[in-house]
Amino acid sequence: MIVLVIVAAVVSMAMPYISNRNTQNHAVLRELTVLSRELHTRAKLQGAVYRLVIDLGEDVDGKRTPQAYWVEKASGQTVLRPDEEEEAFKHAQERADESDEEKAKDVDAFQEDHSILKGHKVLPSGMSFERIELSRAKDPITHGKAFIHYMPQGLVDEAAIHLKGEKAQAWTIAIHPLTGQAELISKTLSLQEIKSQ
Repeated sequence: MIVLVIVAAVVSMAMPYISNRNTQNHAVLRELTVLSRELHTRAKLQGAVYRLVIDLGEDVDGKRTPQAYWVEKASGQTVLRPDEEEEAFKHAQERADESDEEKAKDVDAFQEDHSILKGHKVLPSGMSFERIELSRAKDPITHGKAFIHYMPQGLVDEAAIHLKGEKAQAWTIAIHPLTGQAELISKTLSLQEIKSQ
């Protein structure tokens, strides 16, 4: 009986912690799926290029830096000709690690937009971005920053955002390239598998 009482006490103490962590994970998943649709709509209505920035962190001294996500908006020319899009993407990738002061000197740079998200959203403890797959990228992104662009023409980077939690929890957020609709899948599915469905 004493052992049962001790086990029951430990379980009752751990339950709020587990419940709180699950609530935080679900809030992040919900926010990311709603955010994709919102960015698609705003890009079309405002004639601006938005992008969702996902920082998967870097390995520093054997530890991974915190992972986070935020929204940026282009301050320069927004509607690009097809031959300009690739060059603009390369330019954005080259400037991704610059400071806000350096970016501010370039009128065409992306600036953080706080009208949708208030600053950087750090993932809760126990949850992480595993990798980001983009249809325009040859290999999945596993560290550094990934950018999902929302164009004023209504096009979106087709993407699969892979997240993992504790105890083998895994989720995939699939972003549709024409609607910006984000579908939450409660397992890991590659972008190729999503396309074939």
